[in-house]
Amino acid sequence: GAQNARDRTNEQEAAQASSDEEQKRSSQDECSSGEESGDSDQLQTAVDTPNEPLAEMKLYMWYFDQCDPKKCSGMNLKKIGLLRTIALKAKFNGLVLTPATDKMISLEDAGILMEHGLAVIDCSWAFFDSVKVRSIRQRERILPNLLAANTINYGKEFKLNCAEALAAAYYLCGFEAEARSIMSHFKYGAAFFAVNEYRFSRYKGCATSEEMKQREAEVLEELRVEK
Repeated sequence: GAQNARDRTNEQEAAQASSDEEQKRSSQDECSSGEESGDSDQLQTAVDTPNEPLAEMKLYMWYFDQCDPKKCSGMNLKKIGLLRTIALKAKFNGLVLTPATDKMISLEDAGILMEHGLAVIDCSWAFFDSVKVRSIRQRERILPNLLAANTINYGKEFKLNCAEALAAAYYLCGFEAEARSIMSHFKYGAAFFAVNEYRFSRYKGCATSEEMKQREAEVLEELRVEK
């Protein structure tokens, strides 16, 4: 309707606003959660953190030392005590965001997320198949189509960095306040929700992976027609 059209217009304007700047940015190695950006310059004290009580967040990451830790958003979250790294052979029973599954994150995953946590695998996609991580196959999840807002890949699809991926998963599991809390530690945190305003509004409330897949297809078709 008219509201959806306005949301899409706002989203497109937000992405266009920095298109000139984006042309000047250099690309880096792809990571399983997206391309990492120079987050050492983007980390900030939390602002606009929701006043409501937050659920306990259990954030984890397998880090394979394939990028500069000072530029890794996941390592920056670790630095401020919000994330823990996991040993390669450690058993993990939580949700794992990877590109190697077709099962999408949804509200049905909220229980696992809250009880066992959420993890990303920070390594180059080119070497993802060779990464041996224990006990993740049954709980691998992938995110629907979203736009990055980090300083390297602003406005690009499927180029989320670790922090953006973790926040998106929390949001889509029904924990919006927690998602915003994660991103409040980055200068581009508010932009992440701004450029994805329309997408999040449409994905929000999807109860199952199948429903999320269907909604993603609808969103992509709507955006295609809008162009």
